[in-house]
Amino acid sequence: MSKSTPTTTIRDDHKYWKCKQSFTSGSTCDEKNEMSEKQCPACGSKRDVIDEALDVYMRKIGTIFMTDANGKEWWQYNS
Repeated sequence: MSKSTPTTTIRDDHKYWKCKQSFTSGSTCDEKNEMSEKQCPACGSKRDVIDEALDVYMRKIGTIFMTDANGKEWWQYNS
């Protein structure tokens, strides 16, 4: 599946995000959150690189490609 050019514009079908924070135990958070949540309520991590973009059906539609020095999120969507 091809990827789009990274963008700071959130797509209309991007409704949720999945926290992919890794822990020293080797586990991953995997909590699904509303886009209005910039920080995961389950583990306290801020949204960051490799967190997943999810649609209304909780299907992965992309990931955070990078967060710039100003904290702006660059999302890369599956085309």
